[in-house]
Amino acid sequence: MKRLEFSRATRRDALIRSGKVCEAVGERFGHAPDSRCCNDLSYGVEFHHDTEAEMGGDNSLGNCLAICKPCHRYVTRLFIKELRHSDRVRDRNNGTLKPSARGLRKPPGTTYNWRSRRYVKVEEAS
Repeated sequence: MKRLEFSRATRRDALIRSGKVCEAVGERFGHAPDSRCCNDLSYGVEFHHDTEAEMGGDNSLGNCLAICKPCHRYVTRLFIKELRHSDRVRDRNNGTLKPSARGLRKPPGTTYNWRSRRYVKVEEAS
């Protein structure tokens, strides 16, 4: 999927709307519920899709948030973690994910013979 970027006009309007103060609000950005970050954006601003592009978000001003770099780093790390998990679940369900090598277990009562490269039964001493 092609990466969607905000236009220069959208970024400018979002920065004006924010009053040059971070617009990150709530637990999603690592803050207390209903609390705003309030970092000054003159130290660095990043523009974030409120509804992620991968989830159907567009590049409109209503979907653009002007946030500080620490808040953007936090929300991006969280979103990527959720996105990769959903990718793995989807791939496991449609059969495109290879079975894990960790799922293979040594058969009981056997040991691995390196010379023949296979498991062989262990003879029990009487």
